[in-house]
Amino acid sequence: MKIALWHAMLLPGLLMLTASASMAQTSPDRQSKQRQDGGERRHFDGPHEERDARRALFRMTRATKSVAYSAREVVTFRGGTVEFDVWVDPKRGSRRESADKRGDVIVDDLKHWWVLSLRMGTLVERNSMQSQNADRNRELLVQLKDSLKAVKTGDDAIAGRPVDIVVVSPRLDAMGITRKFWIDRETGLQLKSEERDSSGRVLRSSYFTSVQLNADLKAIDFSEPKPPAGISIKRDVSVIHATFADAEKAGIAFRTSTNVPAGYTPQFVEVTNGGKWVTQHWGNGTSVLSYSRIKGGRGPATSEPAFRQIPGGRRGYVWNADGVMHVVIAPLPDDAIRKFAAGLR
Repeated sequence: MKIALWHAMLLPGLLMLTASASMAQTSPDRQSKQRQDGGERRHFDGPHEERDARRALFRMTRATKSVAYSAREVVTFRGGTVEFDVWVDPKRGSRRESADKRGDVIVDDLKHWWVLSLRMGTLVERNSMQSQNADRNRELLVQLKDSLKAVKTGDDAIAGRPVDIVVVSPRLDAMGITRKFWIDRETGLQLKSEERDSSGRVLRSSYFTSVQLNADLKAIDFSEPKPPAGISIKRDVSVIHATFADAEKAGIAFRTSTNVPAGYTPQFVEVTNGGKWVTQHWGNGTSVLSYSRIKGGRGPATSEPAFRQIPGGRRGYVWNADGVMHVVIAPLPDDAIRKFAAGLR
């Protein structure tokens, strides 16, 4: 099921609050720019654990616009463990490639985003969201004080580099994932992360075993991935609408629920193959709730919704109706997911 690959790659990219450079400069001009950019400095008050956490998070969100590097990354989720070779150049894009060369290749050249899956025999092309993610994640941090709780809990060393450890969780009664970040003290790079559900169960983790700064990267590293000879590839083209309003203006039919969980707001809409596959996303800063409608999708024949394990180690609430497969995926209690699905109109 293609949705599993989408979510496996979506979560580390969109939800890890990773985006752009350093808070070190404090000249009057710099301070003025900070105020114009949303008043980041006013969020550096309160208990020192929270103040230090926000500084580290802003440093992390700035790193992707300033730090070029290559790394080896280990990603663990409920379906298993995968190692990736990673190349990132803020001016040219990013590339993640299965270390054994037999898995997935994910490339973003700042205009396009490609996902080549040799196991599934698919090449999915989407418009890039990398720059949009930077802006979105920065906005989330500006709103952090009201919507999320962030605390610096200690320090450590990852891949031989000193890091600050920050835990981000929804405030009060909001439902969602708690995320833990190990943030490079010098560069702001996220060198390790972990996500847990409300019961404390680890859903996903990733960490760098090695990292090389200012790596010798070439333009070809960020070009469209080419499948090996003899591999038959099905090509899908997707368009991402940055807001629900943009999707509506483009004539995309989508559904809303009367039971969206507290704290979750509309984020973006992905449309594949002219509307045969439409996925809507809501988020609360640490977590994503997604609802997909797939015309002719392969899945259970029953119209009775049920939780089912899907490829990639994730669990979806799935049902069929009138030849359309419906899938809801979220790191929420089962009752909240059922309530959301029941409220779809």
